[in-house]
Amino acid sequence: MQSCEVELSTDESRRRRLPVGSIQAGRPDTILHIGAGRCSELDAFLDANPNRVVLVEPNPVLARGLRLAAQRFPDISVYELAVSDDPTRRSLHVFNHAAVTSLRPATGLSDLYPGLSLKHVRPVAVLPPADLIGELSLDFDNNWLVLDAPGEEYSIVTSLADSHHIERFSYCWVHCGRRPLYEGSRHIEETIALLESRGFSVVAIDSSRDYDIPCCMLARQAPLGRAGRGAALPSAGDGAAVRAGAFSGESLVDRDSAASGANMEDSPLDGAFAAREARLSRYALETDAAKRFHASIGPEECGGDLALARRLAQMRADDLRDLQRRYGKIVEERNQLEALLEEMLRLVGVAGAGSAR
Repeated sequence: MQSCEVELSTDESRRRRLPVGSIQAGRPDTILHIGAGRCSELDAFLDANPNRVVLVEPNPVLARGLRLAAQRFPDISVYELAVSDDPTRRSLHVFNHAAVTSLRPATGLSDLYPGLSLKHVRPVAVLPPADLIGELSLDFDNNWLVLDAPGEEYSIVTSLADSHHIERFSYCWVHCGRRPLYEGSRHIEETIALLESRGFSVVAIDSSRDYDIPCCMLARQAPLGRAGRGAALPSAGDGAAVRAGAFSGESLVDRDSAASGANMEDSPLDGAFAAREARLSRYALETDAAKRFHASIGPEECGGDLALARRLAQMRADDLRDLQRRYGKIVEERNQLEALLEEMLRLVGVAGAGSAR
């Protein structure tokens, strides 16, 4: 964390891009952002024209910057506190990479940020999620929740679900690691599964800013709020398919192969070749997507963070090795199929010659 006062940034190159443009549920009553940080999403919030915006941030330096910015907007409130269902977690672990500051000790972060170091631990005020919602007196259920509380995502969602306060929200954005990064934390698939059990569906998963800590947008199936009654939600589609596409390129490859090979019982060789073509097509798409992603990353994206720059470089190398490995497997499969075809053609030729005699 910086020791100086922090102003909110609206620089488009550094803003988180919450996909609010596709929302069709009308004007939200309240947008609640837990773990607001510098709140680079503020412009997106204001574009949605909510009745109010509530920003919750435990770090006093960042909270002070939020209050200064909020002076221009009477409908923005700033709460300087942490949110957790564990009353013993009253210490904020502040790292040299501000975005990963947490109430919990880091366990898996060093693998992502080789230069990560703990700057200090400071006491903070903590409020249980249910108490926070009760204090805000949220009306109806057309509210939006943005959850950016590293390590606390699953526990906060669990608390809101158990108290039925999660039903007050029509949309939810969750920033969460693909694997547990803090003591006692959960990975994003578990958090998504919990929200889905409470009526939410995945709309989008954005990994463009950070592959290892993506942002998942979910919509509740039947919002009944004042502005949401009768309004159409964006189609969430097949939530499982969305997650498969975002979390595992291999699962999409396998699904395409299975679909292409559906007729293998009638024509095994044709089905095998169709499956191979589907895999080659998927490989080409993923290679192109990887090239576009890495081409979009410049020095300015790292913000001077050497650890982040190293991690992005490692991601490039890992992606290249993975694509090369998968391409090698596909080429090997193609060669085997072509050899099989040649052998079948040879046998057909021999049989034909024998019958002619």
